Amino acid sequence: MQYSWIWLTVLAALMQAVRTAAQKRLNAHMTAAATTYVRAVFGLPIMVAWLLAVLVWVEPRWPQPTANFLVMALAGAVTQVLATVTLIVLFQKRSFASATALTKADTILTALIGWLAFSEQYSAPGIVALAVVFCGVAIVMLPQAAAATTAASTAADSAPRTVATSRHDVLTRLANISPVANHMRRSIDSPAMLAFLVALLFSLSYQFIREATLALAPGPSLWRGAWTVVVVTGLQLAGLSIWFAVRRERAIMAGIVREWRLATFVGVTSAIGSIAWFAAFALENAAYVRAVGQIEMAFTMLISAFYFRERLRHAELAGIAVIVLGVVMFRLAG
Repeated sequence: MQYSWIWLTVLAALMQAVRTAAQKRLNAHMTAAATTYVRAVFGLPIMVAWLLAVLVWVEPRWPQPTANFLVMALAGAVTQVLATVTLIVLFQKRSFASATALTKADTILTALIGWLAFSEQYSAPGIVALAVVFCGVAIVMLPQAAAATTAASTAADSAPRTVATSRHDVLTRLANISPVANHMRRSIDSPAMLAFLVALLFSLSYQFIREATLALAPGPSLWRGAWTVVVVTGLQLAGLSIWFAVRRERAIMAGIVREWRLATFVGVTSAIGSIAWFAAFALENAAYVRAVGQIEMAFTMLISAFYFRERLRHAELAGIAVIVLGVVMFRLAG
């Protein structure tokens, strides 16, 4: 069990890379919020089945949820949904591999949030391994972040400044007379800014989920992870269902039925990935889990190259090698 969190994280990263690629395709037919809804609709039944299996073979008892557990689970559910929706919006601006790479500042953000807000402690070998992983992420991320920012700036300069065509009417009007407002308008549209927001929201969600699993202690990690993933996903399903009902978006279900094959695939991969993530968070602190989880970038690059036919740079391949080295260092650090 000493290294089980590493293997769980690698499985979760693989499923997340595959699921995210499928979500990109699904987003061509549905809105970002609807695509996120699919994860909960099709994934929750699998998570419930997993929980029942854990109750039978691991720990046959019900938890006694505290207020802290419910608050952390709700916070994790909300931030995860917001992060996923923002990530899907980012896909509309950048390629699959590029968009995913731009969000990987969550490695250091998760560590900082855990240290500052949740008093997480990191060992010296763990800090070194985390730093190596972050260096690998930076090798991949920085060239793409620069390219994304340049592209966004060029697009903003070349776009006609008319109120009718702008998605940010107030800022567009002010941009004609205020350099500060013009910079704000560019920042809102910037893929790099969206990517940072994705990273921040995901980092918060990881810490909230980690705290939720700890709030169910004592109990086996698989048991705590199974309960947490069902509660968090159930809250997401309930919240999104209410949101769509209030907005009377009846076309959502029609779109899900029409794309049921792809939606099922997204739900299944999401469920497996979430089960593995939550179990890993129950075993180890969120910063280490997310650092090892950066192996997702290797899977993402493979999917990008062989499925989406997107060209990979030498820097991306070098960065992946450094990330893999960091993951091995976590294993050696024990």
